[in-house]
Amino acid sequence: MLSLAARFLLELVGVVAAGYAAWGIAAGSPVQPVAAFGASLVLVVAWALVAAPKAHNALAPRTRQLAGTGFLLVVAAALALAGQPGAAVAFGVGVVVDQVLVLAHEPDAAAIAARYAPGRG
Repeated sequence: MLSLAARFLLELVGVVAAGYAAWGIAAGSPVQPVAAFGASLVLVVAWALVAAPKAHNALAPRTRQLAGTGFLLVVAAALALAGQPGAAVAFGVGVVVDQVLVLAHEPDAAAIAARYAPGRG
């Protein structure tokens, strides 16, 4: 359960980091604020449609988890492109460690699927 709480915090940090990275990458451009807001928004929408536990799609829970990890690792790469390699490595390592912990302590996949089945709230 602790790894799921850590995952939620990583997701929140990822939204902020996506905006920060886009701000840095677009530095000096007139679209800098739009890029920062847009990057965060794209991550939130992609997460809601693909990786969220209650997303209405046909992906298995483990696949959703791995997709979310991929999204967050893209954010880590964007941080590196924005000139923050230390933050990129720290964030990326945190994401990978959390993914390993979630997989190591993952409850039965059928129980997860039943809990997040469409129509269950």
